[in-house]
Amino acid sequence: MLFVANFYPDKINALFSAPRAAGKVLKTNAVGAGASFVCGSFVRFFLEIDVQTKEIREARYKTNGCGFMIAAAEVLTEKIGGRRLTELHGLNHAELFDRIETELNRRQQAGKQSALIAMHSFTPVFKGGARPWHAGVLYNRDRRFAEILLALMKSEEGLIVGDNEPYSVDDLTDYTIPVHGEGRGLLHAEIEIRQDLINDARGRQAWGARFARWLPQALLKATQKL
Repeated sequence: MLFVANFYPDKINALFSAPRAAGKVLKTNAVGAGASFVCGSFVRFFLEIDVQTKEIREARYKTNGCGFMIAAAEVLTEKIGGRRLTELHGLNHAELFDRIETELNRRQQAGKQSALIAMHSFTPVFKGGARPWHAGVLYNRDRRFAEILLALMKSEEGLIVGDNEPYSVDDLTDYTIPVHGEGRGLLHAEIEIRQDLINDARGRQAWGARFARWLPQALLKATQKL
């Protein structure tokens, strides 16, 4: 496994640091939106569609989400730009699921160890109340990796770390951890970091350095217990 001293992986960081499609299309004639009612993030897409050919001439977006949300919006706008609406029916959940499973199967067949780390951020204030945690570790039924990571993070002086806070994982509201983590028996955890701590390059680098230290240690300790 590869851990880098930056909060976001290189590909995500490249898209997040220099977004190309953020903003609103001048001649918008179609709008689509999505939101997470758990973390409060949203994304709205603005499209200019040729009414005759049904071709998407331009696609842009606005979001209040984290780097992963921005990177996903960047990829999606690039993918749909210049394509006709009838060409886009293949963008579905089943295809994404198959790609993830194919990669995990490939790694398993090659004898490579995989651990699933889901990363997310949360707002400093929710419903008028300040959230005290600097970060949190989430899990569902399997806490083998999460409890080791929690112990490492809590040993850091001055950090308030949430144990299944500010959110928790369950089968109804989550997918990646229950299906790809628990379903395959992979070591896994979801990491939450408060947004005001990673809203600039200095903060992201600091947290990236922490996790570049914590994650390999946690993986080694968890693997030794298998």
